[in-house]
Amino acid sequence: MKNVLVANLNPKNKRYKTDKLLTLLKAQVENSIDLGWNKEDIWIVANFKFEYMGVKSFVADLNKFCWTGSKMFGLKWLADNNMFEDTLWLKDADLWQNTPFACPDFEDVGACHY
Repeated sequence: MKNVLVANLNPKNKRYKTDKLLTLLKAQVENSIDLGWNKEDIWIVANFKFEYMGVKSFVADLNKFCWTGSKMFGLKWLADNNMFEDTLWLKDADLWQNTPFACPDFEDVGACHY
């Protein structure tokens, strides 16, 4: 399973200024490693270069109309570039994993509400 975050940096975004977004990504990387994720299984799809603790972003041209809700555009970019054959756990940068877990069984797609 891949632990996937999508980060769409836009200086005009009032919710996630550059420094806050970078802090979130760094904290997510640290949290994921602390919870046992292998660095190669932590994927960040972003519209900018990012590297922290050995985790590097895949640079993608993401949605320019919805700066905070770009997860589906990141997923589409991964699919268009044949980047995965594994299960993806795609989440917001402000969603925190609290405990290790095993990948649940899915038919095709699993989703949950906050």
